[in-house]
Amino acid sequence: MPKSKPPAPPNFRTTILQAALDLEVESDDYERAFILAQIAGFVSKHPRMSGRVAYKGGAVMHLADQSPRLSRDLDGAESAGHEVNADWVLEALTTKEARRVIVSPGRPVRGDKNIAINYIECRTFSGGKTTVNLTIHWKERLYLPLETIQVDLPTKETLTLAVLDRRERAAEKVRAFMERGLPRDAYDLYHYNWRLERKQWDDLGWLISAKLSKSVFTEDHNLHDEFRRAMKKASSRWTDPNEMVMIKDRVSWVLVEPALEKFLKCVPQRVLGKEALRGLLDKRAPR
Repeated sequence: MPKSKPPAPPNFRTTILQAALDLEVESDDYERAFILAQIAGFVSKHPRMSGRVAYKGGAVMHLADQSPRLSRDLDGAESAGHEVNADWVLEALTTKEARRVIVSPGRPVRGDKNIAINYIECRTFSGGKTTVNLTIHWKERLYLPLETIQVDLPTKETLTLAVLDRRERAAEKVRAFMERGLPRDAYDLYHYNWRLERKQWDDLGWLISAKLSKSVFTEDHNLHDEFRRAMKKASSRWTDPNEMVMIKDRVSWVLVEPALEKFLKCVPQRVLGKEALRGLLDKRAPR
């Protein structure tokens, strides 16, 4: 009787599929974080954007802060608040190296203070295809020095990416939460509550004040009321399974609410006027 062939050894494709299966998420969702890291790497290699564009948002929280929330969006920021040319982004996404990952780079759409590319079609590590979104902002200059993170890809390659300082990312997340009231923003703040060190909380007040000066809110808004309005909106949609993709069970809102209250204490009552903001930044922001 002929001997049966031994099973083929696992490769990185089967390893990824098994990892997604173990986490009970779709393989596309699991792989997307690594694909977003690759796209960030392509953009960072462009000579006009190297050292200028740093990353933030849910994708960075997953890669840098071990957040269990998965994202399909990559958010970047030009560190000095200078405009980014759409041609540079397309050039970065259509290099010979990038073409190994990107099937179709999509079409950039220029906003007032950003460039967005939706539906970038990419090859997955497991052999399929998926789409991701990229947005690069230049709404404001960044206040803190950038950090770098190391991302280990399933291909054994290691990427070094520039990201916003965790304190600045948390302050921007407060602004996003107040403007949108989305459950995913509430969860990210819950996660930051555990990731921020005690001394890092000391800088959140002035950073949040600075970020809210570049927001939809004016000096006429009561920012504490706006924060609580966002909490109410997020709590009403907290159990909706379509709101977030998680690699572990979603925590109860009862645990999230105290973390949000902690951030609320760092939010000013009103948006600062120009003179008050300038004085605050002269006193607190690093030079």
